[in-house]
Amino acid sequence: MKRSAPPASPPRPSPAAPSPPPSEPPVASSVHLLAARALRAKGTAEATERGTEMLARLLESTCNSVGSQSVDAACAGFEYARSLFWGCELRRRDRLAERLDAFAKEAPGMSVRALKAFIEERGGTTEGAVEKSELAERAVELWPAEPPGEDVLEELDEDDLGLAEGQMEVAWGIYATCAEPEEGGGAAAASSTTAAAAAAATTTTTTTTTTTTTSSSSSSSAAAAPTPPPPTPHYRAFALSQIPRVLSSLADLHLFRSAHASAAAAYLQAVPYREAAAKRLGPPLQRLERTRLLADTLTFAAEALFLSGSWEGDLELPGGEVLVPGGGLMGEVEGHYARAEKEVQQALFEYGGIKTKRDAGQLGGVTDEELHREKENVVSIAAILTDLRMKIEAKKKELEAEAKAAGGK
Repeated sequence: MKRSAPPASPPRPSPAAPSPPPSEPPVASSVHLLAARALRAKGTAEATERGTEMLARLLESTCNSVGSQSVDAACAGFEYARSLFWGCELRRRDRLAERLDAFAKEAPGMSVRALKAFIEERGGTTEGAVEKSELAERAVELWPAEPPGEDVLEELDEDDLGLAEGQMEVAWGIYATCAEPEEGGGAAAASSTTAAAAAAATTTTTTTTTTTTTSSSSSSSAAAAPTPPPPTPHYRAFALSQIPRVLSSLADLHLFRSAHASAAAAYLQAVPYREAAAKRLGPPLQRLERTRLLADTLTFAAEALFLSGSWEGDLELPGGEVLVPGGGLMGEVEGHYARAEKEVQQALFEYGGIKTKRDAGQLGGVTDEELHREKENVVSIAAILTDLRMKIEAKKKELEAEAKAAGGK
């Protein structure tokens, strides 16, 4: 009897393709992080403080679960630092508003002589102001031109600013380490003297650190994991995108403290990353944003250099490193100004191209709100550059007059 063939075995299912690793750490889309950003967006000190407390707890739990040197910890730590810094800015804004309100009530009772002196000290003019009330109104308008200095920063603010600065530096170090295998340590080469000096002056050591997190109303400690895992390779693109954000925020913090040389160094460190991003292909609106961010960073680098005011001697950083050699500051300011102006023109060109194609129905996926926001940002940078150009010209005339006067002695 002929045996029947055994039934064919069902085909083996092909093994499922492994899911691609996430392009950003899970904490970047954490509910707590997004909620804290939403609170910060409200623009009030109270809401920002609540968000800061949420981020402090998120940072602590992240460090305990995956290590204080993980990319997740860098992401959470940077958001925490930004929230601390933003809280300081809001509190200073509120205190200055209170002082301005008090001065507005005080000004009408000041003597005419005192009002005139007040106006002239702030670079204003009394021309056309006949009545005392007109002088008082002008004085109130000019009061923000020379706001109080360090006395508006309370002890709490200094603590928060110091903690924010430390967290930003730790995040920068972690991101640079994560980018190292692909990008040579995350430090893009820079050709200018100031960028090279900034790179040397602001190198961060990324040793395992115990991260301490505090907020203005609560404090918590996040112990480092005994053996932190090495940075995950698939986060390199994310790390590279975050490095200029961290450096620019660090520069903003230095500028807030009137540490102009340190601010300039941090902005200049961010420039090569912005340049590399601007050269990458992408959707039109994304390319416009990258060009605008490059223009923004160059503009604030030029402004910070100008505000440092070291027109004759070396411009030095707190550690003694020379950022700009003696006599070279004006050249650096004008050089970065020219580059910023060029990028603003490029951004406006890209904006025009996007708008034309979208209006003709040749480009979709770009909303009126997105396009308008980018246009407003570019126009804002252009306005800052225009003001800086006027200051540069005035300073050059002043320096030339001083040089002539010195030569005539």
